[in-house]
Amino acid sequence: MTQAVAGDPYPMMGLDPGSLVRAVVEDVRGGVPAELVAGRVRATVAALVAEQARRCADETGLDVVVLAGDVFDDAALTAAATKALAGFTVLAGRPSLALGQLLCAAAG
Repeated sequence: MTQAVAGDPYPMMGLDPGSLVRAVVEDVRGGVPAELVAGRVRATVAALVAEQARRCADETGLDVVVLAGDVFDDAALTAAATKALAGFTVLAGRPSLALGQLLCAAAG
């Protein structure tokens, strides 16, 4: 088996976090450095965000993604997700969150 690197996502079964949690626990118990585990978690979340964005784009035709919320205060995660979202217009940060809240309020 090849050695994983920080940019390698963990294998996932859909959006069920159980497989991710089990893989992280296995790595931690196996002595994998925290930086590698953290990088792989970020890569996994970025891949999931991109996968869901593509599904939504296929259904709606929209090509704009807003990365908002506390999880995207992690600059490395936001960068990984933005890279994974190649081909989309990506808005990130607190102004994007405020825009989303305004749009929801306007929609009623």
